[in-house]
Amino acid sequence: MAGCLILCKGLTRAQIMQNMLKNDRISANIVRPPREIATAGCGYAVRIGEESLSRAKIVLRNGRLLPGKVYIESGNGYREIQL
Repeated sequence: MAGCLILCKGLTRAQIMQNMLKNDRISANIVRPPREIATAGCGYAVRIGEESLSRAKIVLRNGRLLPGKVYIESGNGYREIQL
């Protein structure tokens, strides 16, 4: 599934983020990020659809849970974007 990956510092943070997004009816799944984008301490990511990114940004900021790095999946890899 193509979309966006929001890197998280740990599983608990990813679970909280996933619950916040799902409570706002945004489909979100916890995944392990690919090695090419995983950084030290970022063992989990929340995957959402690219069409949900602007709404997810609002939900996470309102919940005072600022995301770490965010990547958009493309056919030839990942591109980091700023939120």
